[in-house]
Amino acid sequence: MYTPTEGDLVNVIQLLHNNGVEVSNSKAAYTQLKQYESNPAFCILLSAVFGADENPVAGMVLPVCWAQYRQLAGITLKNNLTSVRHALGEDAVKEAARFALKSLANPPDTRIARTSAQVVVKVTALTSLEWWMSSGVGDLPNILLNDLLPGGDLKTIAALYCLQYLMEDVPKQIGESSGQIILRVSQLAVSQCAPVTIRKAAFRMCFNIYEQSSLLDWNVDTLSPLQVGLSKASQSLSSVCTSLLECSCCEDPAFMILVLRTCSLLLDYFDFFTQISPSEMQRYTNWWITNSAQLIRNSQNSINGNQELVAAAIGLISTTVDLYDRNGGETGVAFLVSGVSQLIFSLAPALVRYALLSAEEVASIMDTDDYRIRDSTAVSFEVNGGTKDISEDNMMDDDAAAMTLRSSALKLVDVLSTFSSDATYQAFIGPIQQLWSSSEWREREAGIVLVGTIANGCAHELSAVLDSLVEQFLQFISNPCEHVCVVSIAEWSLSRLSETVLNSSPCTMDRIIPLLSSRLKSTSKRIQITSVSALNVIYGALENNGSTSMVMPHLPSLLESACACLSVYSTTNLSLLVDFLSKLIGLLGDRSTAERLSALLQDERTKRASLFEQSYTAMYIREEPNVLLDKDIFSLDRAMIAFISIYPSNEVAIRNLSTWSDVLADIKSRNVTDDADLIFNTLLICSAYTNSVSTAILEEWLRSTLWGLPVSAAHFLTNSRTREVKVAGITVLCGLLHVVGSAALPTGLHDTLMRWGTSEVSEAEDPQLKEHLVRLIGKTTSCYPGQLSAVATEALKAANAALRSDVFGDSAYYFSAMAFDLCSVLGAIPNCAAFFRIDTLSQLMAQAENTMDKSEATIHLFQALVQLPADIFSGVFSSTIKIVYSWQQAAVHYPGTKEAIQSFLFHARKTCPSMFQSILEGLPAAFRNMLVSFYQLQ
Repeated sequence: MYTPTEGDLVNVIQLLHNNGVEVSNSKAAYTQLKQYESNPAFCILLSAVFGADENPVAGMVLPVCWAQYRQLAGITLKNNLTSVRHALGEDAVKEAARFALKSLANPPDTRIARTSAQVVVKVTALTSLEWWMSSGVGDLPNILLNDLLPGGDLKTIAALYCLQYLMEDVPKQIGESSGQIILRVSQLAVSQCAPVTIRKAAFRMCFNIYEQSSLLDWNVDTLSPLQVGLSKASQSLSSVCTSLLECSCCEDPAFMILVLRTCSLLLDYFDFFTQISPSEMQRYTNWWITNSAQLIRNSQNSINGNQELVAAAIGLISTTVDLYDRNGGETGVAFLVSGVSQLIFSLAPALVRYALLSAEEVASIMDTDDYRIRDSTAVSFEVNGGTKDISEDNMMDDDAAAMTLRSSALKLVDVLSTFSSDATYQAFIGPIQQLWSSSEWREREAGIVLVGTIANGCAHELSAVLDSLVEQFLQFISNPCEHVCVVSIAEWSLSRLSETVLNSSPCTMDRIIPLLSSRLKSTSKRIQITSVSALNVIYGALENNGSTSMVMPHLPSLLESACACLSVYSTTNLSLLVDFLSKLIGLLGDRSTAERLSALLQDERTKRASLFEQSYTAMYIREEPNVLLDKDIFSLDRAMIAFISIYPSNEVAIRNLSTWSDVLADIKSRNVTDDADLIFNTLLICSAYTNSVSTAILEEWLRSTLWGLPVSAAHFLTNSRTREVKVAGITVLCGLLHVVGSAALPTGLHDTLMRWGTSEVSEAEDPQLKEHLVRLIGKTTSCYPGQLSAVATEALKAANAALRSDVFGDSAYYFSAMAFDLCSVLGAIPNCAAFFRIDTLSQLMAQAENTMDKSEATIHLFQALVQLPADIFSGVFSSTIKIVYSWQQAAVHYPGTKEAIQSFLFHARKTCPSMFQSILEGLPAAFRNMLVSFYQLQ
């Protein structure tokens, strides 16, 4: 194996210097780095630099400390380990592992400890935990738990980093051992012998893991080994939390905030606890609920510096009550809420006080309230894993803490209004009335926001004073001298009451709608947002009530206001305005109005497209610094898509689709990875336009562009680490396959997608992403050109293996959708039913609601089943008949469903008559008679 030379070491150190210490010419330095990465010896050099306690090149003068170069070498090494494994094999990985473990055992500071842990975990991900021992590098689990964890100071910190990253990045390897790790680490958090810094770091690691695990799918009856381990350790960790609260968390506010937040996370685990004794229940109640209430009450007059602590205490009570309500009282935390009703009156004064806008919040609102100032941030997608620190407190600044306190307080008021509406109304109505009559606008605003907050939970109690409430809201909104914060919150609160107003006094809408329409033209960005948001909410209420006709008298003025604002609004305001305008498009009655609106939209789109092009060119082509990409064009395209969905225009759709497909190709060619929002929106806009074009024209366009769109979509799908981008890529591809069929993809791309999907569907933890992957496999299989390849067959089997029936809640919805996706394959390739898990598929379909998707899936499945050999059909009949039971008589409302079920039952009666008769006789008489009569089985 290559041995580093002094000259090569000098070059690598200089390379690290140019890329991480001095970055005056970052582009050239990055290009040089990418060139070095192609050298197989690069990682050997990085390992040598990373493992060196001091500069290995004698006499080389460095402008910063050596530890910074070591850290840069470690990070670069971690990022290149996968490629070096392929180039140099296990020896190079072993070299990196040896130096990383050496650095982990004796880190000079927390930076090296953290980086060493990341490299160790990367090696583990490429190999296995057992590899460390078998390769002779060292017994990693033993070193971490028995040598470093109790080693104190930086050794302990290094072990904590490594254990956290192992559970985050290789959870399947850790499995149930996660429970033992949490038990060991949590005991360190309550050790009187350990310094407070170590105790906090240990506890922070536990918090990070349980916060991360909240992203896992818990709506299943059979947990993963990692979940089993965390569940087993949760009761012990909750006891540790209680012990820490009893000793006031070492009088450390940051520590107490962390403990309270951990308590909130652990509430979901109470159903896994073994029996809790009455004394232990009282202990939990005292320190999780009563103590939190005490913190809230005691801080109401002096909260400077304590906002985040009070918000955490509020959050714990709020989460407890909300969890109790969402589970209908059938939850392990039920004992914790037994005294909450009695706390409402004592908590009310503090919560009312926290509802007032702070000086920091007011300043922040007013600094950004000019509608001409664009929002400085776009949607961001967080990439989780290996990023959370344990060695430092992560406290909010004063502005963020103040906003968190207000939102937390209002969240608790909202939860309490649902939990105990009468007590909440009685406790808050008096303070609200006092605030409303105040001469100080901040107090009026607080009173209004509290009414809006309890609007849903206390709807019955508020109905007695609804008319006067609405009248007061209308006065606040129409008053040109009122503070913008009062006007905007009055609009929000009024929208929260829209359902109640519609049910009790619908004629009032004739005053509300034009008033909100007039406020769209406000120069206050805050009033713009709340005006259009309120109109969107009210339209939704009218739509749910079948009363959209109430908008018609106001349609001309609404269109006039919305169109006048179209050229003025930007970012968030514009997006909300387009949402509302898209609703109004469906109400247009005459072609001339539609044509005028179309011309206006296209003209505004041209202007926004120019702004996008200018900022894109500056940012990604000229690479100018401090450029903000103007993405308002996406909102205008959504408006255009809404318009052509009602007034079709292949010409407009293809023209805009071509533009965005070219943009997507340019993003791909420039390897833009720093803006997931840009890629996500471009993909979704392309997908929406493909659904607006006729099949023949779309097919011809794909051929003429050499399938540029699906190739780009597949690139981002298979290369992005961002879930939202993956979903958007799948949406594009599935949409094309649905409309065009096998001609949607160029030769070879079908198998490329299948190969990638096979790997991804088995690894995906998120049920929503898993459903998209199954849909992609299903669509690609259904539209496969010619005979299925081995790759396609394996992908279909992987999708089939992803099904599980032990799901509930949101997960049941996604897994049922996976079953529907697979059934759609049977419509194209019926013989695939032979290797489907029909029992699992049937269970998922039987527990799903009766919808059009379920109808189509039922038809495809039953038509495929009747083509199976008699022995195979007989083997699956007893499980598939559950689907028939789930439909009962509703099948008549879905075209073709009753006929498919009837054909299936006739076939069963003929193919396996004794089983058919036995199953029928085992049904309750009334249900059996209904089936026999409805499906004419006499």
